[in-house]
Amino acid sequence: VHAYHAYTSEPLKRLIRFHAALGGSVILLSATLTRKQRTDFIAAFQGVTQAGPKSVEYPLLTQVNTGEILVEQSVPTRSSVARKVTVHQHRDEEAVCDEIRAAVEAGQCVCWIRNTVFDAREAWRMLQDADWLDSDRLHLFHSRYALADRLRIEQDMLERFGKASTPEQRSGRVLIATQVVEQSLDLDFDRMIADLAPIDLLIQRAGRLHRHQRGDRGTPVLDVYAPEPTDEPQADWYKAWFPKAHYVYPDTLVLWRTTRLLAEQGGWRMPDDARDLLEPVYDADGLIPVGLADNAQEVDGDTYAKQDAGKFASLRLEGGYRSGPLWDEEARVATRLGDESRAIYLARWQEGQLTAWVDEGHYRWDLSSLRINAKPLQELAPVDDPALQQALADLRDNEKLFDEGSLIVPFVVEEGTWRAIGMTEKGQQVAIEYDTDTGLEIRGAT
Repeated sequence: VHAYHAYTSEPLKRLIRFHAALGGSVILLSATLTRKQRTDFIAAFQGVTQAGPKSVEYPLLTQVNTGEILVEQSVPTRSSVARKVTVHQHRDEEAVCDEIRAAVEAGQCVCWIRNTVFDAREAWRMLQDADWLDSDRLHLFHSRYALADRLRIEQDMLERFGKASTPEQRSGRVLIATQVVEQSLDLDFDRMIADLAPIDLLIQRAGRLHRHQRGDRGTPVLDVYAPEPTDEPQADWYKAWFPKAHYVYPDTLVLWRTTRLLAEQGGWRMPDDARDLLEPVYDADGLIPVGLADNAQEVDGDTYAKQDAGKFASLRLEGGYRSGPLWDEEARVATRLGDESRAIYLARWQEGQLTAWVDEGHYRWDLSSLRINAKPLQELAPVDDPALQQALADLRDNEKLFDEGSLIVPFVVEEGTWRAIGMTEKGQQVAIEYDTDTGLEIRGAT
């Protein structure tokens, strides 16, 4: 249970309920569950709401049967993962760049995790102009690369910043990335900078800071780029600072509580402070600032709506299979909510030939693909070239891989840049560009 979500928690609770009714056992693993969330999952397993867990230890083993809580037992932590992290907050990009420069000049490697692909590219381009950083020691990594390029970059990052990386490979390197480095990849940085995000995600990002033993590197420092945690935040407190990331993390109250808590504590000590970080941010009963009241109400309403959607999409044990949604063969039941994504297949149109972006091997179209939000790129602009029209039609007829929701984007090289033209869901024309360094960019979308 890596991340808690109002929609996905409902099918998960139903799954636990069905499994328990069949006599099955369930193991849930998580680093970030609050007491309320633990209570909900226990109630799902037991089928009734009883007294919730009481222990605030961390790490914690909680064992229940269908009737009661049997054990709440603290679990010892390995000394190698018990540590203190100091948090410094910065209010402008110039201060962030100063931190990056100081680290580079000290021979350290740095990662700046940005909350959107747009912001990551902007930071990468800004640092490209820095005279104190060699361009070959500046790296960019996000989710909008064709699979072949993403795999190549992943491997490169593991070699430069992974467990086996050497001081020579790491020294003075800077990675600008998005959430793709938060999990799964075993990366280790000397310094970490993060745009403000909910507290559990900042803890996750700090897990890539001093991850492996490399001698004495001092106390790990997480630098957080965030607005001032004022006593009277306005409704746009976060949105004004991060206009695009606001749509990724819309719960401004959680973000405000996060930065206030970090300003008060100046960091954390794991595992001792884990509960004291999560509970005040997510399950706090304190006053809500007037300026954030509307946002909090909107988020609550959205949360209830997602919970209801999750319940509606899940089978109900008590009524059997006929009591839930009447799914037919055409029904699509989402495992998670969010903006609809679609598969994009990159192609090259050259000398009358339409080929996959990666034109070799058995999986060339898979390696040439990525998924993006469907809103800014709904379809291709009308194709005037009859030969290209026929090539696209022939490709769909001959390749079984493509479904109706997928989009084949034929790129033409213009002045050294691979370009295509698409349409948004509002019918607005947009320019599509692809580069192996910066990935897929859609220009002109609003």
